[in-house]
Amino acid sequence: MKIEELPPLPPYSEIYPSLSSDVRQRHPEPTAPAENYGSFPPAPQFPAQNVITVPPKKLGPIPVKLNCPYCHVLVMTNAKKKAGILTWAVFIGCIIFGFWFIFPWCLAWVPFYLSSCLDVVHECPSCKRKLGRYTRI
Repeated sequence: MKIEELPPLPPYSEIYPSLSSDVRQRHPEPTAPAENYGSFPPAPQFPAQNVITVPPKKLGPIPVKLNCPYCHVLVMTNAKKKAGILTWAVFIGCIIFGFWFIFPWCLAWVPFYLSSCLDVVHECPSCKRKLGRYTRI
C-alpha cells in the first residue's frame, strides 16, 4: 500500500479573495510609534496609605473578629476567663456575710467558677499578645 502525497494548499487569499481584503480593512495591522517601540508606559503613582487598625473600645465576653494591631492579621480572639474585681468582691462578701447570716461561708469559692463573675481577657492567637480586657465592673 502506497501513501500518496497531497499537493500543498493554496494561500487563503486565493481561496477567498473577497474575505481576506475585508478582514484586513476591519482589522488593520497595529503600528507602534518608533520612539516607544519595546518600552512600557510609566506605572501609575498612588499616594501612600497608612492603615491603622485599632481594636474596638468595648470588647465583650465572647470572642471578636478583628485585625490585630501588632501582627496585622485578621483573627478571632482567644477569650480567656480570669478572676477580676467583681469575683474577689463577691468572694469577700460571701465570707463576711457567711459568718453573720444563714449563707454558709464555705461556699465563698463559687464566684471563681461562675462565668458571669469572671473577667475576659482577649488575646491574639497568632502573636499571643493581649488585645484587651472585658471587666464585669
